[in-house]
Amino acid sequence: MMIGSMPIGQLIALSLQKPADAARHVVDLRTPREVLWTVLVLACVLNAILFWISSTLTPPPPPELAESGLVLPAFLSSPILVFVFSAGGMVLIIHLLHWVGSAMGGTGSLGDMLSAFVWMQVLRIIAQIGAVVLLIISPPVASLYGLVVAVLSLWITVNFINQGANLGSNLKAIGLVLVVMVGFIFGLSLFLVVTGLATAGL
Repeated sequence: MMIGSMPIGQLIALSLQKPADAARHVVDLRTPREVLWTVLVLACVLNAILFWISSTLTPPPPPELAESGLVLPAFLSSPILVFVFSAGGMVLIIHLLHWVGSAMGGTGSLGDMLSAFVWMQVLRIIAQIGAVVLLIISPPVASLYGLVVAVLSLWITVNFINQGANLGSNLKAIGLVLVVMVGFIFGLSLFLVVTGLATAGL
């Protein structure tokens, strides 16, 4: 399978080795937005299914941890609700990254940011499939794998956001991600409190 002029396997390898180059390749494809939004929805569906599978394979937390409240809310056991929250959150974050990035001097379009974000979700799904397989084979190895993926994800995300917003600096991209995430968490917390969903365990 080809992504533009590059085989998908080669693009995945490039994303791990030189994420900025991979992001630029994806952005330069100028894929129609309706195609990108469709792929993003499909990615959210797969993400919800894989999350549910991972949760099912993961052993229940110790009683003391469950009582502390440091476990995932019960509603995350539903793939449908995970999809709704995941899809809604991604759409909002993509727009926030574009708007705030533009305010910071970025010249990338919403389509550029969407292209970069969609490919990051494809990489995320591939990583999640690997995690599910390792959970079945060896949970300790799966935990180590998760740490490695988390570190790589940070580096890939910074480079892709930089190219999507066309900021010209990874430091600016880090600042953009921090501003958007703080704003998103604050807005979500305010929404849950105002709607009363916070008291329902969300």
